[in-house]
Amino acid sequence: MTEEKTQKRTAGDRFGRWIRVLSCTLVIAFLGAQGIAALPSGAANDHLSNESSSGLNPDNPFNYALFCFGNLEVGGGQGHHSTGAFAIGGDANFGDFSFAASNAAPGERGLSQLIVAGQLDFEVLNTLRGNLEVSSVSNIHGSTYGFSSDAYHIVEGITVSFGDRKAAMVSRANSANSFAQTNSNAILSKQGGGGWLEVEAKTPAGFDASKDVLIFNLPEGTNKLYVPEGVNVIINVRGDSVNYFPQLMYGSFNSASTPNDGGDDRDRHVVWNFAEAKSIYVPDNLAIHGAVLAPNAYIQKLGGNTNGAVICASIFTTSEFHTISNSVKYNFTTPTPAPTATPVPT
Repeated sequence: MTEEKTQKRTAGDRFGRWIRVLSCTLVIAFLGAQGIAALPSGAANDHLSNESSSGLNPDNPFNYALFCFGNLEVGGGQGHHSTGAFAIGGDANFGDFSFAASNAAPGERGLSQLIVAGQLDFEVLNTLRGNLEVSSVSNIHGSTYGFSSDAYHIVEGITVSFGDRKAAMVSRANSANSFAQTNSNAILSKQGGGGWLEVEAKTPAGFDASKDVLIFNLPEGTNKLYVPEGVNVIINVRGDSVNYFPQLMYGSFNSASTPNDGGDDRDRHVVWNFAEAKSIYVPDNLAIHGAVLAPNAYIQKLGGNTNGAVICASIFTTSEFHTISNSVKYNFTTPTPAPTATPVPT
């Protein structure tokens, strides 16, 4: 393992690094002029991941551990840690937070470690493994921050268009929500009682796991959900205010396994789709497995690990964030009924 050298800098050192910041800004501007900043969004519309590539598309919110269009507030508790990149379209308040991890650094894969379009408040930001993007250095309010290498630094100027990305994510969430109402293809079974509900989702006959997506509406109040292992799944959760979130299991009622709480490769096949939600309250200390697409929602996530991208309007959290590539496609094929034959006149 390559040893990481972390450099600590106090707030008073920032202005002494003005020339370096300006130089980096000019480089970014130059790359933008060459077309690098205007990365195509078409790939992100079809596929949520570039897991087969060493580089990641910074315009794809599913490549981040957290992509928040509004404000982020990190409270006290279990969290203060992320293995992936954050992009925040509003203000961010971290307290004492670390981005240290053993996986590939975001900066090595084409992403900034942290993007904050609004005000950035923190006590300590440890081990930034990529650039820190801010609208202005005057928006930084913190004591100490550290980069894992001299290759990373502060960049003035936000390279992500949060407005464009939100429009794209809202459209994507709505497409899945609409499709789930009329073309749900999962076979759902239920068990439980006394206020406890378990649901099992099975693939239908003729389902091709290499290209098909299992999509269905999650029954309200589900406590535990079983999905087939290795199958791309979109779990559509309806409602304006959601105050439940089931524990995910891989398998069936008869034979199932619990995903690794620190991140599981099987999680890349799962997306939780919240097109209608304005607020989501996750049960305390529950681990989320799979990506969460909730572009209009405020999320409260206290404790428990988050394994997959979280895309939301705003969030208050004490969760650990683990970046997980996602392989679910939002390509839906609506069956076309065979045309009715014109009767032959008699």
